Amino acid sequence: MSLGIAYYAYAAVAQSHLSRLDKEQSGPLPPLSSEVLPSWVEGPSVPVNSLSAFPPPTRLAIPSLDIDAPVVEVDIEWQKGELTWTVGHYRNSANPGQLGDVIMYGHKSSYIRGEGSIFRNLYKIGLGDPIYVATTNNWYRYRVDKVEIADKNDVSVLTPIGQPRLILITCEPDFVYSHRLVVKAGPD
Repeated sequence: MSLGIAYYAYAAVAQSHLSRLDKEQSGPLPPLSSEVLPSWVEGPSVPVNSLSAFPPPTRLAIPSLDIDAPVVEVDIEWQKGELTWTVGHYRNSANPGQLGDVIMYGHKSSYIRGEGSIFRNLYKIGLGDPIYVATTNNWYRYRVDKVEIADKNDVSVLTPIGQPRLILITCEPDFVYSHRLVVKAGPD
């Protein structure tokens, strides 16, 4: 009985998120506005595909969600403690500035394992919101252009598009984790 109630509660939450995302994704992206930049952002952003070196990301900031976190290199399966209040960069994905997908993921909640919940509010991100990614020698700005919820086994959301792109992933909904919230952003 309680499993049935949990399923219907999950379905209601998922439908609510999908409804909100459908409404937000219709129409053009909102205009750029003045924004508070992370303290480590100085000077102009580096154009994607410039001839500079492409080291892995070291920091991720989403000012609209008050996220400013270190980034660590991880494999698709990470070990306990590897993502403690950090964002994981999938080491086999592109690095910022390269052609291809820069794939990062983080916990929505990790109460039992105690590893933090860096992406707990990722569902609140809006189209057009800026995302900043730093490396050891540059920083890059991306703008959110798509937010979607996918089944946890659906890898089609990671299909390369032949363009530079940032993809952020976390579990959805809280405590059920049967789906993934996927945020896609292009270079700004």
